[in-house]
Amino acid sequence: TSVTPVGEANIEELAPVAEVVEPVIIEVVPEPLDLSDKAIKQGLITALRAPLLSTLIVNDSILANMVASVNNTAQGTLPENVSLLTPPATEFSVFKQADNQFITPESFTRYNVYAQTFAEIETEDMLALLDQYEPQIMAQFEQIALPNAQFTSTLINAINRLLDTPTVN
Repeated sequence: TSVTPVGEANIEELAPVAEVVEPVIIEVVPEPLDLSDKAIKQGLITALRAPLLSTLIVNDSILANMVASVNNTAQGTLPENVSLLTPPATEFSVFKQADNQFITPESFTRYNVYAQTFAEIETEDMLALLDQYEPQIMAQFEQIALPNAQFTSTLINAINRLLDTPTVN
């Protein structure tokens, strides 16, 4: 085959140049966050990879109860009417021996499933959930907290109070 030098090529024989098409930028708007208690509970179970949470977490007012529980724990109070968790199935019980009262071993073990479940939760997963629901958490916190209180410092105080809880033999 013979090659025609570029200088001798017939411009009319060349293929036409396609028009330059500007890319269309499609803005993807994230779907609004489902704030129903059912969706929040399922999100907790899935994100924290803790299926047992389905039986441990209450079904109603989850975010409000979580914020109130954090605030109350930081203050050293635990009102019965506000709880993020369902109560254990077995009753708290004591026994008396030689005029002394003792907590029964069953009263201690009824919390094992709670402790084991929360011990298995990864910190990064919990922080991601806090970030995901941050606007709603802050709105709930502002409704119940003292003026100028910060949720993060309240959460740290609640964690420290729990860590300072003495171990009962």
